[in-house]
Amino acid sequence: MVGWAEAFLQLIETALRRLRARRRRAGRTHGRDGPRPTIGFSEGVVTRVPDRLSVMRVKDVGWCDLGNPKRVVESARRRGHAPSWLAEAASLTA
Repeated sequence: MVGWAEAFLQLIETALRRLRARRRRAGRTHGRDGPRPTIGFSEGVVTRVPDRLSVMRVKDVGWCDLGNPKRVVESARRRGHAPSWLAEAASLTA
């Protein structure tokens, strides 16, 4: 995914408004301290605002799910990328 940070924040705000409206219509409102669902960015935001997104086909691009710190370290090492924080991060994920 590529985009401006402000654009991603707007996507999140839009998705939250839509989710709240859907929950109200379904009668599933809770007080401010009530239970909230746990959702990921893809299913909780991206799939809820397809009208605000675009997809492009690109060549010679790999995929790496950086879902946890260990994967970030492994990905950086595979690519020969060695930022100053990499050694410390590697020791924390071992």
